[in-house]
Amino acid sequence: MRGFLWNYLERILVRLDKLLDRIKVSPLEKPEGFRVMAYQMPFEPVYTVEGALDFVDQKIKEISKYNPHVVAFPRFSGNFLMGLVPLSGKRISQEKGKKILNNYGVIFRSAYISILRKIAISTSSVVVGGTIMISENKEEYYVVSDRGEIVASGSSKSIYKLFKVKGITCSYMFPKELEDYRSVRRFMEDDGRLVFTSEIFDGMFNEWILRKGMWARSQSLGIFGVNSVTFGTFLGRDYKGLSFVSAPAALTKKLDGFVVKLTDSQNKGIAIADLDFNTLENYLQALPKTYKRWTLGVR
Repeated sequence: MRGFLWNYLERILVRLDKLLDRIKVSPLEKPEGFRVMAYQMPFEPVYTVEGALDFVDQKIKEISKYNPHVVAFPRFSGNFLMGLVPLSGKRISQEKGKKILNNYGVIFRSAYISILRKIAISTSSVVVGGTIMISENKEEYYVVSDRGEIVASGSSKSIYKLFKVKGITCSYMFPKELEDYRSVRRFMEDDGRLVFTSEIFDGMFNEWILRKGMWARSQSLGIFGVNSVTFGTFLGRDYKGLSFVSAPAALTKKLDGFVVKLTDSQNKGIAIADLDFNTLENYLQALPKTYKRWTLGVR
């Protein structure tokens, strides 16, 4: 039975890939500055190839409307393709869905990368693809350039990778990495200034806990952070969170450390911000030398 379903999924994913090629590409000319866009999306599996194509088409239209230099998708974004497994139904939201994941999760990796490439090329944006869980023990992320090239990838067990956008050194980091300031400090010593992540919470959402990760690193070390969130039920767990862009409090209008932050953890939305890296650099250089020694390793 597993072999039959595997062959069936391979055939429909080949069909999906061919249909993706037919989507018209209209590369956009980017404005000056540096715009980031982060999704806050419900976890909603697609059950047909047409549903997957509608997802791609909708996202291309949304991204084209705001024309960001980088767009970030949240955790488990690639797993929306699990609905293509016949009779998966509600099992994806339940713990028993882990069997589907372990049996077929890996087959969706290449299809998800193809989707990210199509979105990146069609919108001329760098796409931080969030993650795809391919088994209970393995979760991967992919970053695709505006030319469709994978410029960074890894898993929760690998060290962060650097990639550049308009000369700015960036990285995707898993939430666990952000709990230890030393990971971000090493990143900053490599001239890193912008971190993407997907901090979501299993069960009750608490905004004070939210401030222990990416937001805290923006305050203690002085970087821009972009958080993109999935909400809803996946494999028996109920996820919540808020998409935001963080910065040192002194550089934000409300002096709260958020350039922009969505307000409802259970509604979809988009966080968009124009980042000023010259102002950030001036802020870092104006810090006392003792503080710069701690944050940037200045001797």
